[in-house]
Amino acid sequence: MWNTKSPMSAALNAQEAGITAGGLVDEVQDLCEFVSHRAAIDGIRHSTIKVSLFALRRLHVEQGLPSPVSGVRLRMTLEGIKRSQGRTQQKAPVTMAIIRKVASRLDLSAWDDLVQVTAIVTMFMFLLRSGEALKTGKDQDMQKCLKVNNKRSAVKVNRSTMMTS
Repeated sequence: MWNTKSPMSAALNAQEAGITAGGLVDEVQDLCEFVSHRAAIDGIRHSTIKVSLFALRRLHVEQGLPSPVSGVRLRMTLEGIKRSQGRTQQKAPVTMAIIRKVASRLDLSAWDDLVQVTAIVTMFMFLLRSGEALKTGKDQDMQKCLKVNNKRSAVKVNRSTMMTS
């Protein structure tokens, strides 16, 4: 039921679920219950909930109605959700030292290991996210993923150069 692929679809799903009256939010209580449900039951992070609320705000503004997401009670509910979820643990940045360590443990004469190191270095050098370079999941757009047949010339990895860079 709750499709969070886009903020607009999340807001529209809220309408379909009966969270809103007459197609638009008219009660702060409904909105507070909606965001609480998203956090507690669906496990959605505070920041994602806020994006959904911005989409809901946009729906109201487009129809010339006042925004339902500017109340003090809703803000306090969101602050409580944020406090209860705590801070997200940030991932450590990838450094050249880490890449060298990974490369030193792989056999670069083996095709699979060479492909793995090449992918890691390419993603690092071009600041790619995993979804931009690898096919992860069933709905990935293969046009956006790196593929062997995309290259025009062979990539040559020199282990000694990579270890000293």
